[in-house]
Amino acid sequence: MTDSTQAPASSPRVVQRAPLDPALFLSLAPETSRLFSAMNPILVSGQGLTVQFIGANTDEGVSTIARDFALTAAQYVEGLVLLLDFDWGRDSHFTHFQQALKPHGKDLHLEQPLNLEIDLNPLLRFPDQSGASSTFKFYRLPETQLVLGRQDSGSGDQPEVTPCILNRPDIWAMLRRQFMLTVVDSPPANHSFEGVAFSGAMDAVVIVVRAEFTRTPVVENLRDRLIAQGAPLAGVVLNQRRFYIPKFIYHILDRL
Repeated sequence: MTDSTQAPASSPRVVQRAPLDPALFLSLAPETSRLFSAMNPILVSGQGLTVQFIGANTDEGVSTIARDFALTAAQYVEGLVLLLDFDWGRDSHFTHFQQALKPHGKDLHLEQPLNLEIDLNPLLRFPDQSGASSTFKFYRLPETQLVLGRQDSGSGDQPEVTPCILNRPDIWAMLRRQFMLTVVDSPPANHSFEGVAFSGAMDAVVIVVRAEFTRTPVVENLRDRLIAQGAPLAGVVLNQRRFYIPKFIYHILDRL
């Protein structure tokens, strides 16, 4: 078992830093540390990596797993880690960090957005008749290597109209040059096809399944749709499991 306070030994590109405040984590740190350790061999020195987390349904726990993975990576990766929030309408990461930082007298709203000279707007397309628009803003979590990218309507809130996410390999290539690791929190596949559509442009895709919640055929369907898009599937995270692993998970893993 990997200790969450020690850098995984197999990584060619890790630097141990002081542990983050545990209040910033929602799930157990050892679990995400083991996941990070398992994915370390695909980290290549001097080359950025994009990792996508996606679930079949809402409430699978994708945002929590993606956030904890990004926070864990930020303790070890040599360079900035970007957490890209594509789960529109919830703004769960910004809200979570706000609540975690408030007892320490810090506020992301008071932090100036980073001027990274990165334009992610070409990734977004709003309905022609909506008149809506937004821009991506980037906030660095104080005292960490983690950068949060979120959609902003200009008023500090996320826009009411949900945009489409376009598949732009050139944008992902740009992010690889800017960040050592980009973690993509995708919308659930039952609400949007877009996360599946751009999965083929990722370096690794992780399916998140809530134990005893999601039916086997639903997960298999998502797996098959991702494979059809050329997604590089890295595995399955079983969230909120209780003491045992359902047989269907082994069945799915055998067919990856």
